[in-house]
Amino acid sequence: MIASLYLKKIDAQSSKVEFVSPSSVELDLRTADKKRFRQTMPLFGNIDTEKSSYKIMGTKLEFELVKADAAGWPVLRGDERATGEIIQTGRAGRA
Repeated sequence: MIASLYLKKIDAQSSKVEFVSPSSVELDLRTADKKRFRQTMPLFGNIDTEKSSYKIMGTKLEFELVKADAAGWPVLRGDERATGEIIQTGRAGRA
């Protein structure tokens, strides 16, 4: 699953992202204009921490989360209210 967190001017050198457990991601993001975003993000389901990765880009942090099982996630975060929508996994079908 690929998920993006939008934050401008993330300083890749001083920021830290850790997959601390199969059910959470720890963020300590610092920006070039001296702002800071710190949070432990609980995930809806478990991930494979060894295979999951992230990339810091100019305007966002992009996660590639490898789910521990094939179950669908209705939301990304474990503390979010489910809206009834399903997050699609895999490739989109052709019409």
